[in-house]
Amino acid sequence: MKNNLYLVPLSIIIAGALIGGGIYLGVRPNTIQQPNAPAVGQQPGNQPPSGPAKVSVDDDPMLGNKNAPLTLIEFADFECPFCKRSFDELLPELKKNYINTGKLKLVYRDFPLSFHANAHKEAEAAECARSQGSDATYFKFHDQIYTQTTSNGTGLTLTYLPVIAKSLGLTYIKPSSAISLD
Repeated sequence: MKNNLYLVPLSIIIAGALIGGGIYLGVRPNTIQQPNAPAVGQQPGNQPPSGPAKVSVDDDPMLGNKNAPLTLIEFADFECPFCKRSFDELLPELKKNYINTGKLKLVYRDFPLSFHANAHKEAEAAECARSQGSDATYFKFHDQIYTQTTSNGTGLTLTYLPVIAKSLGLTYIKPSSAISLD
């Protein structure tokens, strides 16, 4: 409990520093957008498109009805604490109210961050699980990773990946040292 006492204030300070740094580095003189003015480098009258964007679902794992009217593409990292919170708190509600009712399909894109030591291997293992089954197999593996990890950068011991594979009736293939998640 003592360790968690400082977690929220520390998170707020870090978030503030990141936002402040982004604002400081992102805003340059003469580039501040005025209301109703064209964007910097944009010709007057040439407005950017509005409305839904057309984004390819590529060949990434999908949860839900492929013909659902709405598509949510999630870019996530198995060791990201915010992605785990989304899995724990948001995904059950999305499944219940939107995915299971056919209103929404979820496309999951592996986006392992370089500073999360095990995230690349976990993403590759999940893709290997998918190759032995289907998108449903991927999401079973995905769910087990998120259920087991503490998502603190190296939360799930890589030796646990074969245990997950075996529990799902899969053959574990050791992730390579050079991977591509394209």
